[in-house]
Amino acid sequence: MKTRNIILALLFAMACTTAISQSTFRKTINVNDGDKGKYICQTSDGGYIITGDTHNYGYLENILLVKTDMYGDTLWAKTYEGLHQEYSYCVKETLDKGFIIAAHTNFGGGKAWIIKTDATGDTLWTRLLEGRIYNILPTADSAYLLAGYEDYNSKAVLRKMDQSGELIWTKSYGFSKIFYEMIELSGDRIMVGGLSRLNVEPFSTSIELFMTNHNGDSLWVKQYGGVYIYHFLSLQNTYDGGYIISATKTLVLEDDNIYLHKVDSVGNTQWTKVFGEDYFEDVSRSVVQTPDSGYLLTGARENSGMFLLKTDQHGDSLWEKSYNNESFRTSGYGLKNTNDGHLIVVGESYDINSGDWDVLLMKVDQDGLITNLAELKNQEKITISPNPNQGNFRVNLLDGDRELVIFNLTGRLILKQKINPLDGESFKISNLKQGSYLIQIKSDRAYRTAKVLVF
Repeated sequence: MKTRNIILALLFAMACTTAISQSTFRKTINVNDGDKGKYICQTSDGGYIITGDTHNYGYLENILLVKTDMYGDTLWAKTYEGLHQEYSYCVKETLDKGFIIAAHTNFGGGKAWIIKTDATGDTLWTRLLEGRIYNILPTADSAYLLAGYEDYNSKAVLRKMDQSGELIWTKSYGFSKIFYEMIELSGDRIMVGGLSRLNVEPFSTSIELFMTNHNGDSLWVKQYGGVYIYHFLSLQNTYDGGYIISATKTLVLEDDNIYLHKVDSVGNTQWTKVFGEDYFEDVSRSVVQTPDSGYLLTGARENSGMFLLKTDQHGDSLWEKSYNNESFRTSGYGLKNTNDGHLIVVGESYDINSGDWDVLLMKVDQDGLITNLAELKNQEKITISPNPNQGNFRVNLLDGDRELVIFNLTGRLILKQKINPLDGESFKISNLKQGSYLIQIKSDRAYRTAKVLVF
């Protein structure tokens, strides 16, 4: 009996840990007068690393780096400052568990600023390069690939750098003006996303996909568009071996719209979608593919702030959520899938009452909802009877409940069932195997979550 009690206690502890790791949150991070989160990655310890901008001395912007734990709580925040305006674009975790940042400084007329830190954000080395670097990719051969453009000849550029920050090679490409995104693929290949932008009439541009190897040699190039102006390019590979591209699209003197473009593995267009409202500026900044093969975008709409827009695998809109409220105005920048099947988004939040800008960090579920148990403590709870049990039990239902989902301790989906409280006041579960589980019930308003132990 004593051994069995110990096992039950351990299983309950594991269930608690799982529930916390799968919970979601909304956090604001205040470091200085004005803070903005622009890029986010999940780190090897399950937490998150964020880069953005902050105002340290009034009008001067500096680089901000924030490390959080898996619950979004800040572990440390560092700023990297000079005597000029500095902006960050990208951060990646490195093999030594440190970080490398792609940034820009107005020093010397404007240069790319690469910052390498240790695991606590302390600077190990920095490099100044001509032009701008928007993205850094730690490669399989223990080097860094840098993507951006060269100021002096208005050409897109790739640079390769070793772990000490020494340049291995630099190559420029006349077919594109700016490189924004990179994805490392199998077979020594890199997919690069870029733009060709003209600053004079007819203001036309195109989106480029450029397949290269680790030496920067061109394998193929595809171009899309040609009558619009695009910016805020985001590129991700998809489950079918193709690629999804999001950008912000506009015609001359017209309003911005959200642009979504799907291509196959060799860059052939499969479909294109545009979302937006007339007379409003709708900006898309990041896209990911979701586990159901659909897509999720974030950015900002003029009339509703930060949004999450969900589409199906064909790009047709399923739902959209806004995260402004009466006290805060928001804007989304970076979006990633998390290891536990949720989504993490970073941006900025403006407090109307205090006038402060803070980093906005949100972890949401696949429906864009915040399901943190602590935030739902004042709502009705799930009653499971009996609990613990031997695999047969009932879950109480409330008016408005629509779906019941069960996960195991690894986050694997065990059951997903549409429910209707009119069919009865409870839902019967039968023959569930031994283990600890997390039960979620989605209602018209939010989620209720509870743990169950089967012994």
